Amino acid sequence: MRLIKTVIRILLARLSNKAAPLFVKVNITNRCNLSCHYCYNRNNDKDDMTADQYKRLIDLLSSNGTLKLTLLGGEPFYRKDLEELVRYAVKRIPYVFITSNGLMINERMEFIRLLDSLTLSVNEAYSSNYETLFFEKVMTAKKLNKNVFIQSNLDKSNIENIDTTLDFAMENNVSISFNPIMDEQGNPVGKNEAAVRKIIESKKKGVPILNSFIHLEHLIDPEKGKPCYAGRLFFYFDSDGSAARCTAFLSADSRYNVFEEGFRFEETEFGNTCRDCGWHCYHDLNSILSFRYEPVMNLLNPHYSKRSLL
Repeated sequence: MRLIKTVIRILLARLSNKAAPLFVKVNITNRCNLSCHYCYNRNNDKDDMTADQYKRLIDLLSSNGTLKLTLLGGEPFYRKDLEELVRYAVKRIPYVFITSNGLMINERMEFIRLLDSLTLSVNEAYSSNYETLFFEKVMTAKKLNKNVFIQSNLDKSNIENIDTTLDFAMENNVSISFNPIMDEQGNPVGKNEAAVRKIIESKKKGVPILNSFIHLEHLIDPEKGKPCYAGRLFFYFDSDGSAARCTAFLSADSRYNVFEEGFRFEETEFGNTCRDCGWHCYHDLNSILSFRYEPVMNLLNPHYSKRSLL
């Protein structure tokens, strides 16, 4: 029933010209136990939103029909009140995700079971020599929630160890997605064609890779002119309440703040002109919202669970 309601909500939003925050990412802290050189949030020194501010935001999202909420950082598990934040959200938003590096997760964190999905970033595992610990944390989290995914940015260390990551995903039935590292203009950094072709071949062989084939081919030969629904159907909120179409435009879009009185999604005008985003979380989502056949069918693959929509 929840999935049917979700599909109907997406269809209605697509037919409307009004902004609707169907998919929302919220930066709940800028603190992190790592310092990834490519992190979009690395130099963000804004204070964390308070629990009360967070609850105001969740209430606003709920009343505006948000389907999926992803809690980000920094490192979300730095927040001592994370369990409280999760419990508040899951009562009001149909799908609640967290993206984390996983290093602070332990087996006592029972609230992880409440999440529809937990995505763990392998990004610094190899360059920081904690790959064994990272994979142990993945399996710890998987005992608490079967919907644990891995994501990997295609930087030098991850590419050099891509076989290890793919083998772990296959052997432990842990789904994985891949993203290029993007510059401030949204262009991929570095040449990743050989690695992406290996990922494509691995997906064909049954490795549980979440990226659609269309997205993977896009990483090699970017297609132009495809619409982006950021700022219309999905939004990003920084820790101070600043609203943006996505993380790449946080500075440019900061004129809107959700904690100001009278904030209305239908009055936001970001003037989105993006046409060739390479991030998996946006490219495949845009393809699905455009009703492209292969990404929609990829979503129905068993590697995606019914509880982890998009």
